[in-house]
Amino acid sequence: NISLPEEDKMINFAKKFIGVPYQYGGTGEGGFDCSGYTQFVLGNYGYSIPRSARTQKSALKPVKIKNAEKGDLVFFSKNKSKKNITHVGIVISNPGEDLMMIHASSSRGIMITNITIDSYWSPKLVAVGRPTK
Repeated sequence: NISLPEEDKMINFAKKFIGVPYQYGGTGEGGFDCSGYTQFVLGNYGYSIPRSARTQKSALKPVKIKNAEKGDLVFFSKNKSKKNITHVGIVISNPGEDLMMIHASSSRGIMITNITIDSYWSPKLVAVGRPTK
């Protein structure tokens, strides 16, 4: 399909890095941390977003979690505080489906996680943001 929506192209690009190792402070193909990865992927599609997960959340348009769409960013906090953001991923599912993200996991590198059924990530999900150009 030549005319894939930009979100699908972005997700296909993001998936090319599955298995790349997690690297604290990493912003390139040799290794990423969570926000380095989201900044790298979105930056490749013309979105300019800040470097840290917390500042990325502040910079994006808030969206209700149930309305998360492909290409949105999902934000996590260990203590459910929207100010204390500790992780970010990219939504790769459609509304109405299980909420899926691709992200830089500190234990497994770039991977896909089903947030809806994941007992680690699901309770920590606090916000969704939509990038705008």
